[in-house]
Amino acid sequence: MKALLTALLILLCYHVVPQTCATISDGTFGNSQTSPLSPVYGLFNYSWSSNLYYAADIGSAKTIATLSWYVDEYQSGYSQTGPYTLSNIKIYFAYTTLSGWGNTSNVSGLNRLTGVNAAQGITTWTKVFDGSTTFNTVNAWHSIILDTPFAYNGTSNLIVHVENWDGSWAWGYPYFHYTNTTSVGFRTMKYGAQDASMGPTTGSRFYARADIKFCTAVSLPIELLSFTGYNKGSKNILNWSTATEQNNAYFTLEHGVYDNDMEWSIINTTTGAGNSTIQHDYQYVDFNYRSVINYYRLTQTDFNGQTETFPIITIDNRLEAKYVIKYFNSIGQEVANESDAMFVLYSDGTVEKILKRY
Repeated sequence: MKALLTALLILLCYHVVPQTCATISDGTFGNSQTSPLSPVYGLFNYSWSSNLYYAADIGSAKTIATLSWYVDEYQSGYSQTGPYTLSNIKIYFAYTTLSGWGNTSNVSGLNRLTGVNAAQGITTWTKVFDGSTTFNTVNAWHSIILDTPFAYNGTSNLIVHVENWDGSWAWGYPYFHYTNTTSVGFRTMKYGAQDASMGPTTGSRFYARADIKFCTAVSLPIELLSFTGYNKGSKNILNWSTATEQNNAYFTLEHGVYDNDMEWSIINTTTGAGNSTIQHDYQYVDFNYRSVINYYRLTQTDFNGQTETFPIITIDNRLEAKYVIKYFNSIGQEVANESDAMFVLYSDGTVEKILKRY
């Protein structure tokens, strides 16, 4: 009964928060091998893009807590499938009454956010994210949890402005899925880029507006059913189960003992199920525990580098019988019995010096 109540409490604490999303993607245009300019371009020291999304596509009023871009693949000719980290990314939201930009002439001379303000008639921007993000998936949505959730009003067109202040470039960057807006007749993406050997370049496109997903309340990466442990003979057995997993890369299991302070060490890394709506059961067997109270801590890491740590569990191994593993002398050589030994190694990993009486 106690175990059942514990499992129920864990389930209540880690139940997935309801999340609704507005997805803007036509699913037909595919990636752009010639124009990987939006939302960010990894081959420049600095780049930015402004993407315009219509109120009719975003839908009713909502608090946007995450945004996602769809990663098609990584740069052609490079074998890596991630991770690819872009550091110092800044994302801004702003309302606009514009439906798009008719040609490229009105983006001439844009200089980061200041120039975008002047060209688009925008005076108020909300910075919703400032940090790094690691792309580690292909043919999947890459999600970013916003630092500042944005209260969308449900009636205005929205500009998502992304700045890459990384300061360097690298090959193998991700390509994104773009929505084809040619039929609309308006250019819905502006961009600018600069590197050490080239001055600023700017432009606008019909088709290179990044597919995007605006989501409300952040859902937890996994729904943990249980995390338990028990001793059996000479081993501690750790079990955990999940009901659902979302974007789950791996679990990290740590072992700790308390002497003068808690000391933690990683003892296992287990690959997660990625995305799953069925129950998954995991197990790890620890043979290297000590005959004390042993602490175990489980952490989940998703493909974006976000982590979630669950409540610590304990196994009391103080009542186990301690037995001799081997005897050894002062220079570390194993000896046959206590009479020739200086030290003895016990099953709990402790070493004791033998005091001889003559």
